[in-house]
Amino acid sequence: MRHTLRRLLLVLIVLMLMYPVNTFAQLSGNYTIPGTPFSTINEAIDSLNLVGVGTGGVTFNITAGYTETAPVDGFLLGSTILNASTSASSPIVFQKVSTGVNPLITAFTPGTSTSVDGIWKIQGTDYVTIDGIDLQENTSNLTETELMEWGFALVKLNSTVPFDGCQYVTIKNCSITLSNVNTNSVGIYAGNHIATATTALTITDPSDAVNNCGFYGNVIGSAYTGIRLSGYNAISPFALYDQNNEIGSLAGNTIANYGGGSSTAYGIYTIYQNNLKVENNSISGTGAGTLYGIFNSTGTSSNVDVIDNSITISSSATTNSMYGISNAMGSTAAGNTVNIIGNTIENCAYLTATSGIFYAIYNTASANNVNLSDNIVNNNVLAGTGAFYGVYSGACVNLIVQQNIVSNNQKIGASGTMYLSYASTSIVNYHHNNLFNNSIPNSSGTSAATIYGYYNLGSPTVENIHHNNIYNNSVGGTNTATTSYNDGIYSNTIAGDLKSISNNNIYGLTASIRYSKWNS
Repeated sequence: MRHTLRRLLLVLIVLMLMYPVNTFAQLSGNYTIPGTPFSTINEAIDSLNLVGVGTGGVTFNITAGYTETAPVDGFLLGSTILNASTSASSPIVFQKVSTGVNPLITAFTPGTSTSVDGIWKIQGTDYVTIDGIDLQENTSNLTETELMEWGFALVKLNSTVPFDGCQYVTIKNCSITLSNVNTNSVGIYAGNHIATATTALTITDPSDAVNNCGFYGNVIGSAYTGIRLSGYNAISPFALYDQNNEIGSLAGNTIANYGGGSSTAYGIYTIYQNNLKVENNSISGTGAGTLYGIFNSTGTSSNVDVIDNSITISSSATTNSMYGISNAMGSTAAGNTVNIIGNTIENCAYLTATSGIFYAIYNTASANNVNLSDNIVNNNVLAGTGAFYGVYSGACVNLIVQQNIVSNNQKIGASGTMYLSYASTSIVNYHHNNLFNNSIPNSSGTSAATIYGYYNLGSPTVENIHHNNIYNNSVGGTNTATTSYNDGIYSNTIAGDLKSISNNNIYGLTASIRYSKWNS
């Protein structure tokens, strides 16, 4: 706080020298940084906080190749005066101009162990765009207590009502490089608290949430978590969840080298969101703990789209689970829809697993409508005795699983089960899937792995399984174990079911004792 007051006092002195007394104007129009009157981004932010934005908004054009070190506590964009002055017609833009490399902001040093450190914090300010400005950790920060927790952070302005959350903030075309030595580091972060404390707030108005924000075309490297959006744990009807946020929809983000330690790691993590879009992102990382490419956690009755993401991850754990996409958001059917469409989970490896499980696509949300379509799960490898799941959906009202390709995956442990497509639900429309060329070439021991092209052990009242291609799946290789088997379709039969299984193309299944097109 002392640093902030000192900076504001300096800005006030500068403004008194530049303008006549009592004529401090709100900022509008275009300014170049470095230039006059602002030689640094920090000076511009301090002035904004002091006088606000004028009619038509303000744009800061930052010269390509410009560099700056953030002040202690980082850039702090947001004040009562500033936040009251922004609108759709009076926005704030920080953007790179001219050709060349992006402007680069380096973290302050050292960080502190008594507060959460971030390079650029947006404190409840609305209608902000940051375009083409890079952030990086300071090489002088070495320990976890010194290293930054956040690159960009969207937080509340106040710890009392009105809390003032961020609305219509866009961060795009930026490169954010932190250090995954700090297991709390997040490239782009949104949280339900103020900048200096992580105590969750009990918000009372939609304006206190983080709504209508977008994160596009960013490159995030070496953060333990790439992007994390954490809203308020609202009660029904959940209107105080964060609403309408987008990660990658207009231009996908690239998240690389996240995780790396034994703590749980996420490429993208979201919770308490509604109408969320996670689209077009490229994600790669490693870890020795539980590992997620994308994890959408609690969001009761929420709508969520997870579309056209590409994920390649690898684990060095033994008993922890590894997930390409895990979605629990959308549970409790209320006319809501979960779409997991067009994603590619490819070349993932869990070679050190003993009993660890791999889920390529794992949906547990009991939404009204779940659509798992056009996904590719290809060339992934799991060792050990744990199960391999290709496309998995738990109980929901209406499930459509169609036009997925689950191919060339391997279970190289001596035992365990491969479920290439798994459903447990009340109504299933399951058709037009291509499940082929899966293999478990190196099984050994007294029991060999089991494989199912499609598996349903639930109690569906209506189940339609047709026009699937399930072929060339093999169990055991040259193994002569007498307990291995391979089923094309395994569907539980319950009295009174309406079940239709027709026009499936199933062939080339091999196993030691049983291989079948259909079992019930």
